[in-house]
Amino acid sequence: MTNKIRAIFIPLISVLICTIVSGCGFKPRSPKDIPIYLCILYIDAPNPYDRLTIQLSRTLQALNVHLTKTREEAPIILRIININWKNPIPTILYSSTATFYTYLLSFDFDLETINGKILMGPKKLILRRRLVENANQIYTPNATRLIKEEMTQAMVSLIYKDLVSFPHLVHTPP
Repeated sequence: MTNKIRAIFIPLISVLICTIVSGCGFKPRSPKDIPIYLCILYIDAPNPYDRLTIQLSRTLQALNVHLTKTREEAPIILRIININWKNPIPTILYSSTATFYTYLLSFDFDLETINGKILMGPKKLILRRRLVENANQIYTPNATRLIKEEMTQAMVSLIYKDLVSFPHLVHTPP
């Protein structure tokens, strides 16, 4: 009897979890989500070794986007205009109330053809995060590092969403 209940219960719970997750809007990324015009891309960045640029490159490569080494090899160019971090550098202080730190990440970019025709942008994406520390906590640089990592991942997701959902590019030939 226990085996029959288990045989019914496990698939039922699996279906229930999948239904809840898909109902919440969860959708895994897959190479099929990348539009055909973005399959070969060049990333033109002022600092190619910036953490955000590297993370974006890795994400696109994981989705089977071929990133070219030179501008001339790609029909579409993702031009990163500016990546700007604004994070507080607090002084060590004692406060009887909670302290708020606001972190800001902005990313300016456009998408253009090899001929220089702008397909999208320039566009600015902005992320803002707030760190709250209790009165008995001392600020540590590790908090900034962790928030920067989280914001970098979130910004890459925003850029990806923007690239794959831009409506005017659907009918644009590469």
